[in-house]
Amino acid sequence: MIDPISSEVTANISSYLDAVRACPASQAESPVMVPGDGLCRRRAERIANGIPVAQEVWDEICALAQAPQGVLRRQYASGAGAGRPI
Repeated sequence: MIDPISSEVTANISSYLDAVRACPASQAESPVMVPGDGLCRRRAERIANGIPVAQEVWDEICALAQAPQGVLRRQYASGAGAGRPI
């Protein structure tokens, strides 16, 4: 039986993934990636720089944060709040 958490298995997988990433890319500006690489990059970027939010969405968030809670509940209950419940 193979222990999937053993250091030997982990080392073999890391070595394999490093070999795949080291392959020549078909487009110079796009490196060879394996599943999960993009997610890891985006996560690191968002930890460092924050999560990108469209200005329209940010404006709506700011408006909601400043509105009295009772007003928001009535607005969303009536369907006037962009159709999204709070």
